[in-house]
Amino acid sequence: AVDHIGPYDVIAPLGATDVGQLFIGFDPALKRHVWLHRLPTGTPPVPPAVRDLSRPGRVHWLNGQRTTEACWDAYEALEGASVHTASDPTSTWDTVRHWLLDLVRELDASLRDGSLAVMSLEHVWITGAGGAALLDFRAPGVPSRSPHWAPSPAPPTVQSAQTLLHDVARGAIGIAPTPPVPLSVTTLLDRLIFDEYST
Repeated sequence: AVDHIGPYDVIAPLGATDVGQLFIGFDPALKRHVWLHRLPTGTPPVPPAVRDLSRPGRVHWLNGQRTTEACWDAYEALEGASVHTASDPTSTWDTVRHWLLDLVRELDASLRDGSLAVMSLEHVWITGAGGAALLDFRAPGVPSRSPHWAPSPAPPTVQSAQTLLHDVARGAIGIAPTPPVPLSVTTLLDRLIFDEYST
């Protein structure tokens, strides 16, 4: 028999997140794949600020349940990979700067509406279309922590947003250092980690 989470068919496990287990599932009503996040009993429901999001820089929440018998959330299933595995030796600064632009837009919006609980490299997802998005849980497929990708979990502040952008860029460029990164880029990354700015 096919396993189910709520109204969704469970297809296969994707791995552990920071707070639960993620599965790829199928919505038989709308004929689409979904991510199913099974959580420990007693986990608080997703806050309205996250449930109502409809931005390209965040994964879209679809449905959820909190009872003594079931605790789960359903999200759109995004193609792509975690930022840890999306970088490869063919990556270039031109690719990475598009990721940073997507993240800047989402981080700015998230800081304004309070919809982000934590900022961490483990929550950064590179979509199949080559964009970057933030997940509300650790991305599936994140490998064992590597010195090239030191995690930067932190409460959402301007400074932690700067640190996250710096870590994404440095991690990707560290894995793919050629062609050489322009000096202006190096200067920008140094300013991200050392300078403060106000919104």
